[in-house]
Amino acid sequence: MFLLPWLVFFASWFVGLRLATRSAFPEPIFNPKPGEDLGPGYIPSLFFHGSFVPTLIGVLITVLLEDIRTLWLAVPGSAMPILIGCWIEYQFIIERKDYPVHLSPFWLEKQWLLVLLSIALAGMGVDWTIRVASLFPFIFVFYSAFFLFQFLFFYSHCNGVTISN
Repeated sequence: MFLLPWLVFFASWFVGLRLATRSAFPEPIFNPKPGEDLGPGYIPSLFFHGSFVPTLIGVLITVLLEDIRTLWLAVPGSAMPILIGCWIEYQFIIERKDYPVHLSPFWLEKQWLLVLLSIALAGMGVDWTIRVASLFPFIFVFYSAFFLFQFLFFYSHCNGVTISN
């Protein structure tokens, strides 16, 4: 019975992630226009669903088993955004794109759900740490920071904007 609230939390977190990424990256993954190739513009959806979900599952297994060695399960998912980010940076260096500036109200108005998801996950990690008197759930705080930083990077590069204060 202790795990039921956490299972509900993670299930709702995955649903929220899907809704938030559809808002942030509305383009389809495998439905390009005729003559259009699958370039970095289609990577964000693959990135979020192909890397953050397995990484979160690896972190969750580490916390539940309280065994730091199982954190290796999260490595493939966390390495994927780094590799994709290097590819996107390479593409933008070659194309030399200039970024227009979007002000922070746009960020808060359109992408508040992703920020809320990240804050909720960090808060859940702190709460879980306090309840079980173990530092393993605190890993979720680091995961949350990694999630927000990567979203900021990919959103700004794939949409050609700079998110400002």
